[in-house]
Amino acid sequence: METTKSDKPWKDDIFSFIPKKARKAGAIIIFIILIVALYNYISMPNAPVNSNRSAPVTPAVAATESDKPLLELLSFHCSSGYGFFEITGEVKNVSDHSLKDVMAEGTARTASGQFVNSSEALLTYNPILPGQTSPFKVMMTNNPEMEKCAVGFKYLFGGQVNTDMSKAK
Repeated sequence: METTKSDKPWKDDIFSFIPKKARKAGAIIIFIILIVALYNYISMPNAPVNSNRSAPVTPAVAATESDKPLLELLSFHCSSGYGFFEITGEVKNVSDHSLKDVMAEGTARTASGQFVNSSEALLTYNPILPGQTSPFKVMMTNNPEMEKCAVGFKYLFGGQVNTDMSKAK
């Protein structure tokens, strides 16, 4: 008995409608994208990760380089209008190197402090250079319960950015 295409459909190439040259080009493009993404991930500066589960720091231990803040929050405020809740402000790079792909993380809460919503956005200046001040704006859909806000900073691909919040107005 002679075998035809319809007898064994699982043997058919599901991409047969795409020319072989186009398939090779697509595979090369995907490979390049993966290499670029891996390079960006590897070249990201190591940031300290803040966690509630960290070991307590004793006063006798001096501050290390990783404990120094990289950013200083200068100001922020929250407002609502036109169906959106916005957290806007300014942050300054107080480190001695550029910080790439830094995001502002905004959190909205009720008057009693209960979590309502959160969102994040890249800083306006990317990278933010040493000594440079960048504005930021985090937007989310409004909820009538939202009254308080907070902001923090992290890298696009994870890891908190150590930030001095003491001077925020």
